[in-house]
Amino acid sequence: MNLIRRHSAAIIITAVLAVVLYAAIIFVMDNMIGRTKLTIGDGVYNAKLATSQIDRERGFGNLASIDSGRALLMVFPNDGLWGIWMKDMKFPIDIVWLNAGKKVVHVEQNVSQESSTDKTYYPRVPARFVIEMSAGNIKSKNIKIGQVATFEYSEETVK
Repeated sequence: MNLIRRHSAAIIITAVLAVVLYAAIIFVMDNMIGRTKLTIGDGVYNAKLATSQIDRERGFGNLASIDSGRALLMVFPNDGLWGIWMKDMKFPIDIVWLNAGKKVVHVEQNVSQESSTDKTYYPRVPARFVIEMSAGNIKSKNIKIGQVATFEYSEETVK
């Protein structure tokens, strides 16, 4: 009987350790891989890269909020009039479009989550990158059309 209890306990401990290890791997991948330091205007952000269609569509949807030091950097495979809508958003955001040279070409401030998918926001000229950040960052970090952002990403990951 003691042997069965020890064996069962070993199985449970092994299962718990496997779950903890899996969660740690996911956490590290999400927080280390697919991120870049983004500098624009007077702001420096820990930006999550969205290089696939699925990641770009997900955006910040379903999050309760983000702090002012975080951003989402959507990387598109080519220049275009990439539209942004507020699908599953729970808070307002600022949106910045950059051309292939990483220059700011259009901004939208304090875009309300109330617009949901009823309204899509487009740049006036083609863009390659779109940055989403918490509302108020464009104003507080002095982000203006014509400024150049700095960040790194791998073109091989863009789909």
